[in-house]
Amino acid sequence: MKFKIYSDHLRDASSKFKLSMYSNIVMALIIAVLAINNQYLARTVRTIVVPTHLAAQIEFRGERASPEYSRVMLIYMTHLLYTYTPKSVAGQYKEFLAYVPAESLEAVKNNLQKRINQISKLRVNETFMPNADNDVIFLDDSTAVVDGRTIRRSGSEELATEDLVLKYSFRITNGGFRIDEVSLLTRGELTRLLRSLDK
Repeated sequence: MKFKIYSDHLRDASSKFKLSMYSNIVMALIIAVLAINNQYLARTVRTIVVPTHLAAQIEFRGERASPEYSRVMLIYMTHLLYTYTPKSVAGQYKEFLAYVPAESLEAVKNNLQKRINQISKLRVNETFMPNADNDVIFLDDSTAVVDGRTIRRSGSEELATEDLVLKYSFRITNGGFRIDEVSLLTRGELTRLLRSLDK
């Protein structure tokens, strides 16, 4: 009788052991599949940060993005630089610096700091308004001109309205938008540039 009880216990323990071994093997296989899947996703999926006001569909193929993505990012960069108050300008310029490559960072940071000091001293607000007809003109895949105007105010008094034409050199690498160069153009320089490119 005792042998039968012992035999039953041994059979139960053996069955439980086999069941736990099968469970461990299945769990190990699931973990291996998930690890392989995560490795694949880490190499193929990118997170791309875009401004919240992006309305049109965008598409990425390798390091190339649809023109709409570049257009919206360039308008966004221009707003960071030319739509500010004395309180917001430091934060906006800090955000702009996140799009500047490391090799240019120090020089751009120094130039922006001079502007922050000047804006704080003069206590002016500025608002950038893109040109309604043709706000971004692409010269090639990595160069574009943003066209618009700025309105400068001190308190509620309007001080000036001026044309603003900025030429950007930019690139998209690993899903990240980078500003290589920004230069201020006059309206005449823009006209001559477009004539030379036949646009």
